[in-house]
Amino acid sequence: MPSSQEWDPKTKSGNPTKSRIISQFMNALKVKQVRNLGQPSRARRPLTQKEFCKIIELLRLDESPDKCYGLPAYFLFQYHMMARVDDVSHMKLDNLKPHLDYSFVLLSKMNWSKNIYEERQTPDQILFGSMDAKNCVLLALAIHFETWFASDGLTSDYMFGFSSYP
Repeated sequence: MPSSQEWDPKTKSGNPTKSRIISQFMNALKVKQVRNLGQPSRARRPLTQKEFCKIIELLRLDESPDKCYGLPAYFLFQYHMMARVDDVSHMKLDNLKPHLDYSFVLLSKMNWSKNIYEERQTPDQILFGSMDAKNCVLLALAIHFETWFASDGLTSDYMFGFSSYP
C-alpha cells in the first residue's frame, strides 16, 4: 500500500504519486486528453478475421461440450447474423426454422435487440452454409444441438442453453 505521506524528493520517501511534479504532469495529460491532442485511443478496435478464426479454433480444442461445440456455434451464429453478443444470448429455438423452398437454408428471426421496437423490424434472415467446414454456421449449429440435446435433452427455450451441459 503506498504511503499517505507527501513525496519528499530529497530523501526520496513517501508516496511518489503525490509528488508536485507528477501531479502537474497528470493534470497536463488530462487537459490534452480532453482536447484530443494525444495518441488516439486503442481501447477498442475491431476483431480481425484472423483473430476470430483463432478463437473458434482454440475453443474447439477444449474438452467440455459447451466450449468445444456450443461456443463456436454461438460465435458463428452471431457473426452470420451480424448481431451483438447479448442479442444472440436471447435467441429462442422457435426463432430458427427451415426454409420452405430450399432445404439447404435455415431462417432465423432476431427479435431481441436494443434497436428493435416494432415487429416489422424483425424479418426472417437467411442462414446459408459455408464451403469451409470450420466456419459453417449450419454445421456448427447442428453439432451444438446434437451434443446438447443428447446430453441433457431439451431443457431450455433458448438456442444456447449452456447451463444444461454436464
